[in-house]
Amino acid sequence: MLPIATQLIAFWLSAKAAGASFPPESLPSSRELRFNPEKLVVLVGKNVEMSCQLQSSLNFVWYHLARSSDTYKTVSLGATLVMNSAKLEDSGDYKCIAFNPNGNQSNLTTNVDLQVLEKISFLSVVAHPSDLFVFEGYTITLTCQATTWPPIITWSWYKSTEEGSSMVGLGKELSLYRVEESGVYYCRANSTVLTIIQDEYSGNKTIHIIPKPAEMILALAAVILVLLSLLFFVPVVFWLWRQQRQATVNTPASNVKQKGIKMPFPEPAKAPKCKKQLDTPNDVIYMNYKASGELLS
Repeated sequence: MLPIATQLIAFWLSAKAAGASFPPESLPSSRELRFNPEKLVVLVGKNVEMSCQLQSSLNFVWYHLARSSDTYKTVSLGATLVMNSAKLEDSGDYKCIAFNPNGNQSNLTTNVDLQVLEKISFLSVVAHPSDLFVFEGYTITLTCQATTWPPIITWSWYKSTEEGSSMVGLGKELSLYRVEESGVYYCRANSTVLTIIQDEYSGNKTIHIIPKPAEMILALAAVILVLLSLLFFVPVVFWLWRQQRQATVNTPASNVKQKGIKMPFPEPAKAPKCKKQLDTPNDVIYMNYKASGELLS
């Protein structure tokens, strides 16, 4: 089988030789081309088959307009277009041109939109923090996680009990923090786009939220009280010690006796006081003295 490029060249040459426009510029109303099916939505990896139907035997060329492009590109020849293992980039508008090599009559189909959707794959529940249990009051967050998923999707949460399962929340995350919220959880991902319905469930995740023991609360309060006391009293005691030390160093010797501190040496003897007697006759001055028994040289 010849490559598609060679087939297109041969088809284009035969069309030009017959005098046809390519792609055709005018569309006669006497004929109608139809797609089968008219609407296509498939999952990634699925096979796609589109047929361009017309009663008479004509040649067909398929064109594709990708989502990220503004130009149609030739993708195949023949009345049927087959794509194995569709990819996301295969989404877009498709057209086929029917051409009669014996004349200038041709028909162009209406657009058909192919939508390739991503699968919901590897759904699981992830807990943060991931400890075996948490104390009451601390929040544990559950996240519904998937490797791939389509743009239109609904996330929901369920809790399993002995009586059955019940929905407890919507959204990609669920937060728990009360003791009564302990239990087994799983998430669900649902997507419905036209004829494609995806409904996936994760595995179970067991959550343990335990109450705080009274002894633990008291011990924690005691530790906090001791730390606060140390932070307050240690700087105060240190400041008082420095103040007392500085006062001792700066105290003069004359004030030592007043503070009751004994000096290592005796005080010097005080000299006897002289008495001055005034208003005596003839202005005679008398002095009282006591002999010490020492001679002066």
